[in-house]
Amino acid sequence: MAPEFGLGGMLRVTRPQAGDRWPATFVSRARFIGCTGLHGDPEDRERLINAFTEGWDRVRSLRFDDRTDRTCWFAGDGWWLSTAEPA
Repeated sequence: MAPEFGLGGMLRVTRPQAGDRWPATFVSRARFIGCTGLHGDPEDRERLINAFTEGWDRVRSLRFDDRTDRTCWFAGDGWWLSTAEPA
C-alpha cells in the first residue's frame, strides 16, 4: 500500500476462519512503482499520503464494514485499517 509519492508500507494480512476483522500489520516501509491508473480519486491519494505520515506502524486489523471508529487509520470503500486488535 503506497501513496502516489513517497514511502508506503508492506501490509501483511491474515485471513481468519470467519469474521469481518482480519489481523493486519505493516511489515516495513516500502516504495512501489505504480502502474498507469493505479491510484484513483485525487482526494483518496491525498488522504493516503497524509495517513503514512504517522501511525502506519500501529495498524493491527483490516475490517470489512463501514463502521469506522476512532481507531481508523485509513478507510476505503467497504474496508478500513484499524489500530485496534481484530478481537
